[in-house]
Amino acid sequence: MMPTSSDWAFIRGTGPEPNIISGNDAVAGIIAVAPGWDGPTNSISVSGGNLTVTDNIIIGYGTNTTGTFNLNSGSVTTGSGGSNSWVQVGYGQNSTGVLNINGGTLTTGTLGLPNWYGATALAGYVYLNGGIINCSTNLVIKEDSFIDITGGTLILDSDDVGEIEGYVANCRIKAYGGRGNVDIDTNINPGKITVTASANLGKAWNPNLDNNGTAHTLTPTLIWAPGDYVQEVNAHEIYFGSVFESVRDASVDNPLDVYRGAQNWDANTYSPGLLELNTTYYWRIDEVNENHVDERWRGDVWKFSVGSGMAIKPKPAITATSVEPNIVLNWQPSPYANSHDVYFGTDFDDVNNGANSLPIGSSVYKGNQLAEANSYDPCGLNFGQLYYWRVDEITDTGIVKGAIWNFTVAENIVDDFESYDDTGNLLAKWIDGSSNATGSTISLYTLGNAMQFEYDNSSNPWYSEAELAFSTPQDWGGVVSKAISLRFRGLPNNGNEQIYLLLSDGDANGAVKLDDVNAAREDAWQIWDIDLEEFGDQEVNLANIEKLAIGFGDRDNPQAGGSGTVYFDDIILYPARCLTIYQSGLDLNNDCVIDYQDLSVIGQDWLMSDYNVIAVEPNDNRLLVHYKFDEISGTIANDETGSYNATVDANGADAWDPCGYDGGCLYFDGTFSVSIPSGAFAAVDEELTVSMWINADVNTMLDRLAKVQFRTGPDGEDYDRLNWSIDDANEHSGQWNHYVFVKHAGQGLMRIYHNGEIAAQNLDAFGVLDGLAAGITKIGVNEDGVGHYRGKIDDLRIYDYALSQQEVAYLTLGNTGQLHQPLEPVFSIYDLVKDGRINFIDYSVLAEAWLTNSLWP
Repeated sequence: MMPTSSDWAFIRGTGPEPNIISGNDAVAGIIAVAPGWDGPTNSISVSGGNLTVTDNIIIGYGTNTTGTFNLNSGSVTTGSGGSNSWVQVGYGQNSTGVLNINGGTLTTGTLGLPNWYGATALAGYVYLNGGIINCSTNLVIKEDSFIDITGGTLILDSDDVGEIEGYVANCRIKAYGGRGNVDIDTNINPGKITVTASANLGKAWNPNLDNNGTAHTLTPTLIWAPGDYVQEVNAHEIYFGSVFESVRDASVDNPLDVYRGAQNWDANTYSPGLLELNTTYYWRIDEVNENHVDERWRGDVWKFSVGSGMAIKPKPAITATSVEPNIVLNWQPSPYANSHDVYFGTDFDDVNNGANSLPIGSSVYKGNQLAEANSYDPCGLNFGQLYYWRVDEITDTGIVKGAIWNFTVAENIVDDFESYDDTGNLLAKWIDGSSNATGSTISLYTLGNAMQFEYDNSSNPWYSEAELAFSTPQDWGGVVSKAISLRFRGLPNNGNEQIYLLLSDGDANGAVKLDDVNAAREDAWQIWDIDLEEFGDQEVNLANIEKLAIGFGDRDNPQAGGSGTVYFDDIILYPARCLTIYQSGLDLNNDCVIDYQDLSVIGQDWLMSDYNVIAVEPNDNRLLVHYKFDEISGTIANDETGSYNATVDANGADAWDPCGYDGGCLYFDGTFSVSIPSGAFAAVDEELTVSMWINADVNTMLDRLAKVQFRTGPDGEDYDRLNWSIDDANEHSGQWNHYVFVKHAGQGLMRIYHNGEIAAQNLDAFGVLDGLAAGITKIGVNEDGVGHYRGKIDDLRIYDYALSQQEVAYLTLGNTGQLHQPLEPVFSIYDLVKDGRINFIDYSVLAEAWLTNSLWP
């Protein structure tokens, strides 16, 4: 129904689309397009009439909706064009707004793509194909939104040309989908900015490597979009080289060693072969049509670079100090690396001159790692030691030697027992019962270098103690040292004696007892952390520690006790640390302080919420294969599309099971697999969906049932990956579960659905899919022919497009199905009050704990 009053007008999906035609004058207070939840696209059109909106127009008002406003001719005015009115293209949570201007005039105050005072809408798109937009107050275009001008005019009451140039530079204002030029003029309408578009549609455009970009492979494929008028033969003339002037000036008659030939109109790619590292390349595509009046459209010179090939961004940072001794080194690998050679040691020259011909482990050369590995664990370092390391990248063009990085480990060790060669060396620093008349006997435990402490409290003085006297008093009272820790391991048959640590300043002794009286009987390494203030509270001067002692029993009230053996290692001083055991659940950035950084973390997910999903039937015309597995016997699984029957290994001829999820199924017993013909995937380009019902055998190893892996990508190149794991595999074993795997390379999206819910997603999965290159696909076995699956599979479907969650819900629950998608843990883990949404209530929880410090001690 056409709006006729100054009230709110909601444009819903029910009834015919409103269309204000010539001769109609319509009025509304506010127009809200697509105000519902999870609804279809709703739209309104103006085709010759006049629409006056006294306040605002909101396109995409609801949640998970798309709203469209079409102005074909006539006029649309908000707030009489005044500064207090606006048009919002995109508004509600996860909504999208589309404004198509094909003719006529839109006059408003502020134009926002999407709403400019919140972050809930996905995006807003304005397609200015004709007509005029008059914007009197402000233009706001947020990330992922744009105005695309092809034939219309944008007029702004502003002199801020820099803002508009910024939008153009960031592709938020573009021409002809990015292939044209955006023209900014301040003279046509004095005091205003007039924005139009122009394009030479005959030129090649949209190069995949341009604008000083970087190739992420040494054998890239150059891709472009052809011009509109190319001929069928010799349509694209290609120029490629490393000298700008040559690529710019070359022609067919004067090739300058950069002309690479011509290609037919249906070929718009070129592979230059193996490129050199640390080189800038230039390329140009000329479009040709001898039957057109222009004949040839000279291309722009595009530019990209190949990087140095070196590993970068070491962690710890170069020259870092006070590094923890258990640090694991990592770095950012070169995109061109096929593998990495790692060198590590304490001598600069040794590391600098190291070669991979040296013996692994017995020298600074620590071995070669696969391309996907980018870390090295030196397995415990010496305190106070300066270390050097280097990572060489192995590429198709050879070895790229890495820079020499260094760091220094913190000097906070009291004793790690690594400096002793034998018990005699140990007793030269530590004393036991042979000197202090207690029940202790210590020796060097050579397996890992630790102190073996035998205690016997069965006789006078009824306690056992080993002492370390410092040659000079130790200052442990500063701001650096806050705690002392020691590692120990007991034996199950030890007598039940309490462990204590004693510090002495020469005048006062302070002893701290380990609360767990059974700790000495635990046959596993444990760490005991002690707050140094526990000694200070006993009047021990922490700035003048002369002696440390480890003991068993009660030295203040000695009583006859038991005996046993305990091993001690790594007595270390620490500053205040962020330990998980003391950390607040509100510490979102894991620094043990509740502050603005935690607010920033939660702000990234602001106004996210869980939502309901209503099933929508998928497009079965896009099915590549569909195996119901309803056969009774034999080695053929029929494809319901009639195109690609699958072959069952001979061992599976009798594996058909009538007890499937829907009809029969195939029971994999670990001895066979199923093969899908290679041609089944020929239509796969950017998108793919795989759906199946799984009932895993309860006898399968639970670690396999607890993990799902999804990987896509071309053979021999980096691929996109997504993993999902659960804590308790028993939760899903022995029952039917529905899994759907979705990939959309164009959107960079990978998802794993479990029983209709999004269980995991990867938003950086732009790796290409090449169905034509796919070989035979195996079901029930790894690609290397090992690791056979055990359990049932039913109703396997493969689509050549990325199914939406609504379509996934249909496959899971049927045509009337509904499910609830939780916010956690896929979309956010910061729902502090667990109400399914991130809002001011969660902020208030942080505010109550503001500036709480949980560093220990």
